Formats: sequence, C-alpha cells, structure tokens
Amino acid sequence: MDSRFVATILAICVLKHIVRQWISRRHHQVPKLSVPTGFGLFFGWVLIRYCIDPVLPNAIGFGVNVTGFRSYLNYIICFALVLFLSASCRRREDLLALVRWTGILSLVFALLLMPLALTKSMAVAQQLNSLGMFVTTFDNGLLRFVALPGFGCTLITLGLFPGLTGWSRVYRRIMIGIGVLAVIMGGNRGSFIIAFILLLVIAWVRRRLLGFCLVASSLVLCLVAFRYVGRSLQL
Repeated sequence: MDSRFVATILAICVLKHIVRQWISRRHHQVPKLSVPTGFGLFFGWVLIRYCIDPVLPNAIGFGVNVTGFRSYLNYIICFALVLFLSASCRRREDLLALVRWTGILSLVFALLLMPLALTKSMAVAQQLNSLGMFVTTFDNGLLRFVALPGFGCTLITLGLFPGLTGWSRVYRRIMIGIGVLAVIMGGNRGSFIIAFILLLVIAWVRRRLLGFCLVASSLVLCLVAFRYVGRSLQL
C-alpha cells in the first residue's frame, strides 16, 4: 500500500488523538512512548544503514531520478506508527478496539476487492494503481490484488480468536470463509503458506494437537500439489 496513504491516515489518527486528549482535559499529560526492544534494534539498524549511505528525497519519483529514499520513508512511517500505538493504546479496551477495527477494515477491503477482481477491467486496475495499490492480472484476465491475501489472513486470524473480537460463532465462521476466499483469489502461493503457518501457530498455542497435525498434513499436500502443477501441467 502507498506510503502516502498510510502517512495520511496516520496523520488523521494523530490529530484525532490530540483533539480527544484536549477535550478530555488530559492535554497536560506527557504521552508515554515505548518501543519494544526488538523494534528498537531493528529501526536502529535501519538508521545506521541510512547514515552509512544517506540518500535525499526525490521530487519526480521515476526514471533516473529514483534515489531509494522511499524505502527509508516507509521505515519512518512504520516507526511513527509504533510510537503512536504505544501512546494511544494504553488500556486493554483500546487494544481490543484496535483489533476489532482492523478486522472491520480488512472485511471492507476484502469485500470491495473480490468483486472488482472479477470485472477484468483495466480501467479499475489503472485507477487503483494510481492510488498506490499494486494490481496485476492472471492469465485468464482476472485482476490480481497483491494486498488481498493480507486482508484474508487477518480475517482468518481474528476469526480463530473469539476472545479478541467478541464476535459470535456464526459471524466468525463467515469471516474465516471470506478470509480463505480472499487468500485464494489473491493467487499467491506465499500467501497460502502464510495462512497455513498462522493456522499451525494458532493450533499450537491453543494446544489443539489434532488440528495441528491436520494443518501440517494439508500444508505438505498443498506444497506437493503446487510443485506438480507448476512443473508438470505448466499452468
């Protein structure tokens, strides 16, 4: 997803947080910022790498004028997001609300992109590309959204944790079904593997030995099938 879009949404969220703090008369309190040790080491290494070989922003954005600053800009936005979450999500209720909204937005984008994939419209692809979403096509002309499997994996994960979302069993099953369909329509074998890994980790954490064995067996069968389809049928 385009860094400009993420930066815009983050700026709106920061503004909303400041206004809410001001209305609730808590603006005099200094926000507590915290970064996990792993995140701190990672972003610190990125900063060191930038200092070793610094690059400047690029106004045009294509051709010989590309400087490589955009990747560092993405790291800056991610670091700002981590700081904002540490300042705004201080209570359990805030974290649960964040998880629910993540599921709602993933559902909205999945339901929006899946019908668009069936249109085979290059005009739709061009419009979404201009908005910063990478769109390509399958051999049969269907649109392929690279971001779609990510939304599907999010829905699958949240659907398997009823304590986080508070959704009913029927609603969670619907979310899991939509998530699986989104991963399939994404057409990325890496996304299939990620989805299986999520299921493996969740089954292991929840001590579901039978489910863990079933998922592991399904993963092996899918990998064998991918290898057969890719080399034998050449689809």
